[in-house]
Amino acid sequence: MTTTLLFLIGIRDKQEFKNNLESVMDIAINWFQNNLLSMNYEKTRFLQFLTKQHNKFNVRIVVPDSVIPNVNRTKFLGLTIDSTL
Repeated sequence: MTTTLLFLIGIRDKQEFKNNLESVMDIAINWFQNNLLSMNYEKTRFLQFLTKQHNKFNVRIVVPDSVIPNVNRTKFLGLTIDSTL
């Protein structure tokens, strides 16, 4: 079974983006734990959607015992989604 989480964070300041992303990840991890579920960090990916006006932020998402990789494209239900849509 695969779980897909989508977080929309529309912030142009890198530090504020990173802080909000960490906060959202903490909330998601706590939700999973409170509902007796677990997130498979080995299958988890981070994809930033970009526009021509907004550059990619280089951030590291560190979760218990793992770092979630930042990718430029991923597959969802057989459909390839990339950062530029």
